[in-house]
Amino acid sequence: MKDGIFFAVSRLNILFLNAVKQFADVLIAISTALTNAVLRIIDKERMDHALSTIQQTQEMTELNILNSIDEVKNDAVLQGEWNEEHEGRLNFLGTMLYHEHDWEEEQVYRYIHEVIAAGPDAGIEE
Repeated sequence: MKDGIFFAVSRLNILFLNAVKQFADVLIAISTALTNAVLRIIDKERMDHALSTIQQTQEMTELNILNSIDEVKNDAVLQGEWNEEHEGRLNFLGTMLYHEHDWEEEQVYRYIHEVIAAGPDAGIEE
C-alpha cells in the first residue's frame, strides 16, 4: 500500500513539474517575442544593433573554440605526440561546437579528424 501511494505521489509530482516547466517555457517565449516587438517599435536601429552584437559575439566564441583546437594540435606537435590531455581537450571543444554552435555531429568529427591527421603523426613540424 505504502509503495503504491509513494509511487503515485512521485509520479504525479513529476507530471506536475513537467506541466509547470512547459507552461513556463511558453510564458518565456511569449514574453521574449512581445519584448522584442516592443523594443523594435521603440528603437529599431538599436534593436538591430543589439541583435548584430549578439550574433558577432557568438561567432567570435566559435572562432575562439577553433583557435583553441589549433592550439591543442600545436601543443601535440611540440610534444611530438598526442596524449590523453590532448584527447580530452579536443573532445571538450568538439562538444562545445556541437552543443553551443549547432555543428552537426559528422561536421565536428570530420573537423577534429582533419586536425588529428595534421598533428604530430603526420610529420608536421613548427
